[in-house]
Amino acid sequence: MAEINRIEMTVNYRKNKNSKSEAYGKYYAECAKSKTLTTRGLAELISQHNSGVGRADTQAVIIKLSELIPQLVAQGQRVKLDGLGTFYPTIATIEGGATEAQMKDKEFNPTTIIEGVRLRFRPSGDEMDNHTSKQYLTRSVSVASANIIEAVERTIEGKTKTVQVITSLEDFRNQVPTP
Repeated sequence: MAEINRIEMTVNYRKNKNSKSEAYGKYYAECAKSKTLTTRGLAELISQHNSGVGRADTQAVIIKLSELIPQLVAQGQRVKLDGLGTFYPTIATIEGGATEAQMKDKEFNPTTIIEGVRLRFRPSGDEMDNHTSKQYLTRSVSVASANIIEAVERTIEGKTKTVQVITSLEDFRNQVPTP
């Protein structure tokens, strides 16, 4: 299969500092955080990719989708966008739920066990667009290791604050170990 739209993803690493965790002291990969692409930005990007539709029209369609999808899902309707994925509802029930006796009681309001209704998204599972698969990484993403991110306490203007210190992977590897 030919490489199509291979994108480089920057990856940072964070050390687990929870001494109660079995993974204490180990490093874990995380996606580098980037700015959020807004509706206007997405519309501009789409219009630049030879879509034949201008930014304003594209933005209008995206805005309408962002209004309609939550409305449809709130009515229990699943919404599938081919090649992207499916939006669907789930309900979170309070811990313990309700007993059979409660459910049979005509005075019991079953909605009292509902903790929340959530809008969920399941990426497309089509062979070419399977965003849920580990294979997605090998087909569509190349990983570029970048930084070690560490939360450290620093005194700033007389106050102790937790700040993130970012060290390039290369500099991290070249550090002299402290005894």
